[in-house]
Amino acid sequence: MLYKPSTSKNGSPRSSLRAVLEAACKKTDCGLANLTVLSAQVDPYRLDTPSAHRDGEWVGEHLDRLVGRSKKIHWRGLHYVLVSTSGLVKPNGEPRQAFQFVIFGEKASLRGRCPPDRARSRRISYLPTGEISDTLLYRIAKDAAADGRPMVMFVLADCDPAGYQMAVSIGRKLLAFRDHRFPKLKFEIVPIALTVQQVRELGLPSTPLKETEKRASRWRQAFGVEQTEIDALATLQPDVLRQIIEAAFAPYYDTSLEERVDEARTDWMVRAQAAIDEQVDPEVLAVLRAQATEQLAGIQSIIADLNERFRLAADRFTLPAIEVPRPELDEDAERQALISLNDSWVTATRALIARKQYGNGHD
Repeated sequence: MLYKPSTSKNGSPRSSLRAVLEAACKKTDCGLANLTVLSAQVDPYRLDTPSAHRDGEWVGEHLDRLVGRSKKIHWRGLHYVLVSTSGLVKPNGEPRQAFQFVIFGEKASLRGRCPPDRARSRRISYLPTGEISDTLLYRIAKDAAADGRPMVMFVLADCDPAGYQMAVSIGRKLLAFRDHRFPKLKFEIVPIALTVQQVRELGLPSTPLKETEKRASRWRQAFGVEQTEIDALATLQPDVLRQIIEAAFAPYYDTSLEERVDEARTDWMVRAQAAIDEQVDPEVLAVLRAQATEQLAGIQSIIADLNERFRLAADRFTLPAIEVPRPELDEDAERQALISLNDSWVTATRALIARKQYGNGHD
């Protein structure tokens, strides 16, 4: 039996992430665990339960009441606000490119290392420290949905189990935000650095994985390397990092668009002026100019009347339609997306699972 979507305070039904998961399981004849990407305690499709909704609404209610919607607060700060509150009862959407670009880097040290924005690409960079927060991902999803274009997120992370997993977590949570809040959101997740191949080809230094890293043995078995931080590439070979990022843009960016739009604008101006010249009656225009000169010293109402006559004369012109060139991309260009625009939910989920398992089919 599928999980029944809960309702909001105004009685309208909410979309159910659990229903998406269970429907996919039923369609593919498999269990929940087979299509669960993150652990059951954090995967948004497993968290969509009545108790989780209850707890979330409780937190939201007290967050609004005690902090306010316009203020920001760290989760630790919210914890202290809650525990210090007496009587608190715990719960039991110019030329635009075809894509919008987002660069996420897990290290703040990458700031200033990324190449300058491409003209009018509206590239946005998020360079926090460590795992991307759900709050930031929600904002990214909301902004991307409001923009209306498909979003391409490039991920820069360490070459280690946690860094490799980062693209998986981002992809899964964006899928959840799309299914639950922003149904028109389209996106691709593209892990561009730091890959095992880049570490080997560039001769980047590595350090042993921490003894507390539970995924160490599977990581070594799958890739045969230890760990290398993205800082190594950003510090030792910054030009190479810029080249990697620029190369990632190539399949998504129409470099000729701005020039073609300028040419179209110039061409339209020439044709529009020619159309006006062909349609204007020189004798009528001469009479209007003579009357305007004669009446300039007259009262303001006469001047206003002449301006209106000029406007009516201009309204009769038939101008050519404006045709702005659209982005043209190379359909044969190879795009290394972890989640692609046209992937089904099951295909996207299985791609995330395969990356998480390093492609070897083990948990």
